[in-house]
Amino acid sequence: MSGYIERITGNTGERLLRELSVRLWRELTGKKPETGLAELMRGYSDFGERELFQSVWDSRPEGDEGGAGRLLAASFLGTMFILSRSAALEDAVNNAETGKFTSGGKKLSLRSIHAELARQPKRGERELAVSAAKPAQEKQNTLLRKKLDAMTECAQALGFGDYGELAGETSGLVRGNAAEEAKAFLADTEYASKDILTWFLAKKLELKPRQAEEHDIAFLLNSDELKGNFPRRDMISFSRPILEASGLIPEGGISYDSERSPGKISDGFSLPLDPPASTGISIYPAGSIRDYEHFFGSLGRALSFMFTEREDYLEFKWLRDEAVESAFDSLFRGLVYEPRWLAKYLRIDDEGDFRRFLGLRWLMSARYLTGLSVYEADLFKNSETESMPEHYERIMGSSLHCRIDAGGYLRPLTRLTRASSAFHGAASAPALSNYLRERFDEEWWRVPGAGDFFKDLWREGGRVTMRRLAEITGGEKPGSDPLKSYFGNLFD
Repeated sequence: MSGYIERITGNTGERLLRELSVRLWRELTGKKPETGLAELMRGYSDFGERELFQSVWDSRPEGDEGGAGRLLAASFLGTMFILSRSAALEDAVNNAETGKFTSGGKKLSLRSIHAELARQPKRGERELAVSAAKPAQEKQNTLLRKKLDAMTECAQALGFGDYGELAGETSGLVRGNAAEEAKAFLADTEYASKDILTWFLAKKLELKPRQAEEHDIAFLLNSDELKGNFPRRDMISFSRPILEASGLIPEGGISYDSERSPGKISDGFSLPLDPPASTGISIYPAGSIRDYEHFFGSLGRALSFMFTEREDYLEFKWLRDEAVESAFDSLFRGLVYEPRWLAKYLRIDDEGDFRRFLGLRWLMSARYLTGLSVYEADLFKNSETESMPEHYERIMGSSLHCRIDAGGYLRPLTRLTRASSAFHGAASAPALSNYLRERFDEEWWRVPGAGDFFKDLWREGGRVTMRRLAEITGGEKPGSDPLKSYFGNLFD
C-alpha cells in the first residue's frame, strides 16, 4: 500500500476511531454526544473517497497476516465510506431511537424497551409498552428504509452488488454453504427447542406457543428462579477473582456503566476507547441472568483488546474480525451455563428443571441469532422492503416458536454487530471451550495456562481470523457442528 494509504489507515484512521468510539460510548450509555456524526465526519472527508477503499481492496499483500490486515482495513474503510455519506441520516436514526415515550408511568425509548420488557412480570404492561412504542417504531422504520437504500447505493459505488456482499467479502465470512448451515442448525434444534419451550411456557406463564408473543419469551427466559440465583451485584468486583485466577487482569482501565436510563441501549456491549490502555463495558441492568450474560460477553470482547501489544498499525490495535470478537463474547458468556462455574461462584448445584431452563435460554438465544442471520442476509440483498415484514415475521416466528411483531423487521440495521458475525462466533465458541478443557482443565477459567494462551492469542491484536481460530481448536473450518453437538448432548 502506498504511503498515502498507510497514513490514512494509520494516524488519521486511528484518530477517527478514537473520536467515534468516545462519541458512541456516550450515545449508547444514554449521554448526549458533544457533536453529531455529520459534524464529526466533515473533518474526515478523505474517507468519503472511493479511491481510498479501492486502493486497499485491490492490493494483494502476501501471507496470512497481510491478507487479514487487508480485510480489516477494507472493512473499516467500507464502513467509513458509508458513514461519510449518510452521517446526517444516521443522526436522525439515533434521535428516533432515543426519543422518549411513556408507558405505565415509565419513560422508555426504542433503545431501552427490550430490557424493560424482559423484566416486566405483568403481561398487560408489556403489551402496553409494545403499543406505546409503535409511533416511534414507525418513524424509525421510515428512516431505516432510507438507511438501507444508502447502504446499498454506497456498496454499489464501491463495486459490490449490495451491502451484504460488501460486508461478507470484507469480513472473509463469505461461504457458499453459510445460509444452508444456519438453516440446518434451526432444523436440527427444532424439536428440542419447541418441546422444552412448550413445557416451560405452560408451567410458568400458562401459555401455548401459538399464544405467546416475543415479549413473553423474553420475560420467561429472565424470570423466576433465574432472578433468585443471579442476584444483582457489582460485576467488576465479582469478576476480579475469576480474572485473577487465570492471570487476565488487564493493566488498562475498564470503564463500567451499569445505570438504567431511557436513552441507553438495552444490550450489553464493550467498546475500545483507547486500546490497549482503556476500554468500556456497559450493561442495562434488568435483574437476573441477563445481566451476567451481557457483562461476561462484553468482558470477553474487552479483554481481546486489552492485551494487544502491537500499536504501530490501526489494524493491530483497533480493528477486529466481528465474528472472532463474537467467539470470545460467546465463550465468556457461556460461563453462566457451566455447571462447575455456577457451583463455585454462584453456589448453584441444581441438575433438574433449573438446568433445563438454563439450557433452553441458551438454545433460544442461539436460535434467535441464527434466524436473524438468515433474515439479515435477505434484508441486505433487498432494498425493496415491501415484502420484508412478512418475511421477518415468518423466519423469526419459526426460530422463536412464537408470534413476532413484524414492525421490528428493520431492527438488524440498528445492531452493533451483524447477526451473521454473531452467529458464526457463537457457533465456534463450543469448539474453543472444548479445546481449553482438553488442553488445560475442565475449569479452564481458573488455570493460569489458559490465561497465557489467551494473552498470546490476543497479543497481535486484530490479525486472528476465524479460520485461524478454527485451526487452533482442531477444526478444518469454522462451522456450527460443535454448537449442535453441545445442545444435542445437553438435551439427550
